[in-house]
Amino acid sequence: MTKYILFASLMLLLFAGTECKKEPPVVPPDNPTDTTSSNFVLLRIDTLGGPFSTAQCVDIVDENNIWVGGSFSTAYSDSTGNLDSSFNVAHWDGSQWNYLRILMAGQPGWTGGHPGPAALQAIKVFDENHIIALSQYSSLAVWNGTDWHTEYIDSNAIHQMFARSPNEVYFVGQQGVVARWNGSSLEKMNSGTKVRLLDVWGDEKWIFATGEPLSGDDPSETAFTAYTSAWEVYNEYNLLDTNSRSLNQYVGGMRSVYRKSENSKLWLLGSSIVDNQVKQALYEISSLSPFRANLFFVVNQPIDALRVRGNSDNDLFIPGIISGQFYHFNGKRWSFIVPSLSFFVTYGFSVKGDIVVSVGDADAIGAKAIVVISKR
Repeated sequence: MTKYILFASLMLLLFAGTECKKEPPVVPPDNPTDTTSSNFVLLRIDTLGGPFSTAQCVDIVDENNIWVGGSFSTAYSDSTGNLDSSFNVAHWDGSQWNYLRILMAGQPGWTGGHPGPAALQAIKVFDENHIIALSQYSSLAVWNGTDWHTEYIDSNAIHQMFARSPNEVYFVGQQGVVARWNGSSLEKMNSGTKVRLLDVWGDEKWIFATGEPLSGDDPSETAFTAYTSAWEVYNEYNLLDTNSRSLNQYVGGMRSVYRKSENSKLWLLGSSIVDNQVKQALYEISSLSPFRANLFFVVNQPIDALRVRGNSDNDLFIPGIISGQFYHFNGKRWSFIVPSLSFFVTYGFSVKGDIVVSVGDADAIGAKAIVVISKR
C-alpha cells in the first residue's frame, strides 16, 4: 500500500493544567508496596473529524506520539451531504493530529460496498516500521515499514488483541474464537470455550483471555482461559448458580485481565455480591489450578468499568465508560479521577508511564470523536 494519506489538522481545545477532580480515597486490603502518585492533570481535550466520527482505540508511544483508531469523517463529499469517512487512524505528533488511512481485507464472498476503510477497534504501534491494526469487521493489517499486509480473521466478531511482539499477536472474539499472527501467517487456535471472549493480555510466558455474556448471550456462562503451549480453560461455570457462594465472594463476570510481567500479580476485572448486590470488582488471581480469585477492590462508584490496565502492581487503572473517568491505585489506596468532561462515552483507554489517554465520542446524535489526554 502507498504511504499514509495525510489530511488537514484539527482545531484543538487546550485545557493545560486543569486539575482532575478526586473523590475521597477508598482503602483496599493491606498492601505494603511503595506508592505512585495519583496527581493527574488534564492536558488537553481534542475533537477528531466531523459529525458521526468515533474513536475506538488508542496506543501511546510517548507523549508526542499517540495513535487513535476509529472512523473519522473529515468533509462532506458532495452536495447531498454524504460523509467522506475515509480515514480510520488519527496520529498526534506533538503539535497536531494527522489523519491516516488503512485499507483492510474484507470478508471472503462479501460484495457489499463501503465508502472507505473499516473503522479500527484495536491498534498497537511498536515503532514506525511495525504497526498492527484490527478492524471492526475482524480484519488484520500489519505495517512493515513499506506496505500493509492485511488478512480477514474470522466470521465471528473479533473484540480485542494483544501483541507480544510484531511477530506474535493474539486475537479473541465471539464463540471463543482465538487466532494468532506469527509474523507471516494467521493461525486459528482452539480456546476450549464457546464463551464470547472480550479481553486478552499476556506476559513473557502466558497469554490470558476472559469472557462474559453480553446483551443477547446466554447469561449463565463466563470463562477464564490461558495459553502457554495450548489453551486451557481454568474457570467456566454457571454464573446464575450462586447457592454455593457466600456474600463478598467471587461470582463471575470476566470483562478484563492484566498482568505486567510473569513475576507480577495477575488481575481480573469481574463481579462480586456486596450487600446483596452484584457489583464490579477487581480480583487478584492467586491460583489457576485450582482457580482462586481473591477480592481486592469493589468498584463502588456508579461507573461501568471498561477494563483493567496499568504500569505495575502499584500503578493500576480501571477506566469507566462515562466521562473519561478512571480509578487509580497507587499501591496503598484508590483515587477516583474525573476529568471535567460530560456527555463523553469512552471506548478505548491506554496508559504508558505518566500519560493516560481515553478515547470515544460525545453521547449525542452526529457527535464527533473525542480524545482526552491526562498526565501525572
